[in-house]
Amino acid sequence: MDQRPIAEGQERPKPLSSGPARIAITYAVLAATWILASDRIVGLIAETPKQIIILSTGKGWAFVALTTFILYELIKRMVRNLTAMHSAIASEQAAKLQALKLLEVVSERSPDAIYVKDTAGRYLLFNREAGRFIGRDSADVIGLDDRAILPPGEAEALMEADRRLVDQGEIRTFEEVMTTRSGSQTFLTTKGPLYDDHHRLLGLFGIARDITERKRAEVALKIAKAAAEQASEAKTRFLGSVSHDLRQPLQAQRFLLFNVAQNAESPAQVRACAQMEKNLDATETLLSRLMDFAALESGNVPVRREVFRLDQLVRDIIHEYKEDAVKKGLAIKQRFRPCWTDSDPVLLGRIIRNLISNALRYTDRGGILVGIRHRGPTHRIEIWDTGKGITPDHQQVIFEEFRQLDNPERNRTKGYGLGLAIVAKTAEVLGHALFLRSVVGRGSVFATEVPQSKGPDRPKGPDRPLATESAESAVPGQSATILVVEDDPMQADAMEAIFSRYGFRVAIAHDAAGAMVALPHHPDLIISDYRLPGRQTGVDVVASLRQANARPIPAIIITGDTQAKVALEAARAGCEIVHKPCTAAVLLAAIARALPTHSRQPIGSGPAGQPHQGALPLPSSDAS
Repeated sequence: MDQRPIAEGQERPKPLSSGPARIAITYAVLAATWILASDRIVGLIAETPKQIIILSTGKGWAFVALTTFILYELIKRMVRNLTAMHSAIASEQAAKLQALKLLEVVSERSPDAIYVKDTAGRYLLFNREAGRFIGRDSADVIGLDDRAILPPGEAEALMEADRRLVDQGEIRTFEEVMTTRSGSQTFLTTKGPLYDDHHRLLGLFGIARDITERKRAEVALKIAKAAAEQASEAKTRFLGSVSHDLRQPLQAQRFLLFNVAQNAESPAQVRACAQMEKNLDATETLLSRLMDFAALESGNVPVRREVFRLDQLVRDIIHEYKEDAVKKGLAIKQRFRPCWTDSDPVLLGRIIRNLISNALRYTDRGGILVGIRHRGPTHRIEIWDTGKGITPDHQQVIFEEFRQLDNPERNRTKGYGLGLAIVAKTAEVLGHALFLRSVVGRGSVFATEVPQSKGPDRPKGPDRPLATESAESAVPGQSATILVVEDDPMQADAMEAIFSRYGFRVAIAHDAAGAMVALPHHPDLIISDYRLPGRQTGVDVVASLRQANARPIPAIIITGDTQAKVALEAARAGCEIVHKPCTAAVLLAAIARALPTHSRQPIGSGPAGQPHQGALPLPSSDAS
């Protein structure tokens, strides 16, 4: 008997009991049984030779008939089984053929390259899209490996990578760069080993999608993003420089006007100074609005959220506009209870101020109501007025810059058309919804929604005036020495005149080196411009002077640069910051806060506490 082992994948022989062999065995057993049994029966029954012949003959015919019938049934059953088996095989082959045809159709119509390799790396399937990438007919690639269609180094590397992938036995998706007829292209490829139904390795399959354009777009997007960030930084620097350069001459005019007003004697001179001050106020307001809007447009407004008392912020802002309401004969009322929110108090304060200012500007009779409604998770801040109202077709355009409905002559006393544009941009930056309802002839209500929050009572009044500026404000008297570091001679001279008028000793320096020369004067306070000649800032100069003097000299940074990083730098150095242009009263109030209280005397007092001759009341507050 053949005892050779059966190789893996070799089909085992069918057992002898199947098919024709089973029929032959059945027939032999039946014949042997019949012969033995019939001979015994004949021997028992027959008594004469004639009977034996007759019975033997009958036995033969019976055996033939019986075996014929049995053979017929066995052969019929075998034929039926064979027919069914052949039918199943045919159906299976038809299904596989249909599947192969469908796979071929899908493969040929797929926008992705699809291929199959055998265990030796030769292509068994290579669809039309794969052929297009290499510029060859897909049928010509069948039977070839990567060395026949790719550059040598790339082909060897690809085949080695395929071998490692098959050894790992995993399906992986990754990006790969290949050389095609169009040059180097990037593909998102899925590869893995291919097995048959008995888990026997057949080879490797791959599906590759061309993502070259997507990768180029990603690179272009990164470059564009970097360029946008650089442009944004450049805009920030530009806005800071422009703001500083425009505010410098305005500041000089403000200080010079103050000195002129102090010496005004006739009513005509006083009126002229007052009118010049109004013109300066209008110019500074327009400049501030333009800088705010430009910063919002460029996206250079940082949002610093915190939890604070919303009702106190609104109450403080309303207080700022009480006097303006009284001047117009309007009542300004409030309706709210203590509540907290999580937002940027400075930016939110800007929204509320602009809405209240807008309501006062366009309301001639009646009044203003400012309220806070509590709706679910939000607070709704509402500003109601009894003004003319806004028609529906104008309720969107009023939020555009430089759009004013009732100011065709561009009367600056009616504003500049930037307030509501700043409101819309700021609300967008904060993510706060903005609402408007209006009825012509009855008035309007502007509203914004902010999130509710729970937190400690931390009142904060953003953008509040630095002090109540009046002749009764207290500042140190003549015992204090102020070191002024200012590179603009006109501003330096103007500040020297102002401070000397109020009894201060003043030392002037125009740069960092000059400040060190003036240090022996032992200043009680340093007032420095932020931008100075050279690379040092006012904050750097203050730090150097403190170190050289071995004591923490109080300091004020005065600057036209409104960037948040400048204010943060000054705060970290322990310096108060005053933004240009400011009134002399704002600066004197800052001096009052910065200097020690033991040497304070009333503003307007000379060395002995007596009023200076010709001293005039300080101008009104300007928190610009």
